[in-house]
Amino acid sequence: MNQFGYIEATFSRKDLLTFASLVTDLCTRDDFYYSNVVDYIRGDVSSKLHITIFYGLINEDIHTYALRKDVRNITLKTLKLGKLFLVPGYKKMYKILCLEVLDKDNRLKHIHEHFKSYKFNQSVQHKKFMPHLTLAYVKPSFELKQHIRLFQKTIRVKQWRYSKQ
Repeated sequence: MNQFGYIEATFSRKDLLTFASLVTDLCTRDDFYYSNVVDYIRGDVSSKLHITIFYGLINEDIHTYALRKDVRNITLKTLKLGKLFLVPGYKKMYKILCLEVLDKDNRLKHIHEHFKSYKFNQSVQHKKFMPHLTLAYVKPSFELKQHIRLFQKTIRVKQWRYSKQ
């Protein structure tokens, strides 16, 4: 399997605990889906909460100093949160419980587009950029409860970083 680099934002432990509590309120232990093939598809993943702004960088073709400088220059410190939603997983074997990250001024999209100036594998890019936080991988039968109210409307970025798989 190819190893790709990615740009992500991480969040504080306090925020991780807030969203872990949300997942506990929404899901039972039996709702979670665990893959025996893909190591990151592990049920409740709120303890590793992050937003991936760009995925698929070809690590060996990257001038790392320039890339890290571009990452350090990201000034976006707060993200606005939207609604919860479900995305079908691979071959509908599971669903992905996500929290929308609003991008009304297209700042996230511009950051995403900027990193296309580096060498990346286009086949691993989604057709449409959809900023979100992945909270959990759930079984295909899982449904969101109606009228879920989020009490946290923003989340503060702890760090932007370039990581390698």
